Amino acid sequence: MPNRKQHIGLGCLVGVLTYLVVKNTQNETPIAGTLLASAVGGAAMGGLPDNIEPAEGGDHRGPAHSWTTAVGVVHLSQKAWGSPNLSTEQKAFLIAMGAAYLSHLVTDSTTPASLPLI
Repeated sequence: MPNRKQHIGLGCLVGVLTYLVVKNTQNETPIAGTLLASAVGGAAMGGLPDNIEPAEGGDHRGPAHSWTTAVGVVHLSQKAWGSPNLSTEQKAFLIAMGAAYLSHLVTDSTTPASLPLI
């Protein structure tokens, strides 16, 4: 079962890699400040579900750890990507944050407890 350190580390990695992939896809050069923000923000987002619903008991997985939230994060990421009000830099960062949050849910989904629907 993934622990807090693993979720934070994976979130950091996923945030950075997602940011770099999005920038590469757009044929744009990554910006160092946003890359750093993607690392720090990714770490925070990777740990966020357990900050919302701390693992203090056997079954701590509620709405923040659900398939419904995963679908919501994907939906919000799609909305951000399609927004005419955001720069491509902002879009890349927001997509990276969504991916970092999802990294927590994906790893938790592989455990025996999996994720609740809602």
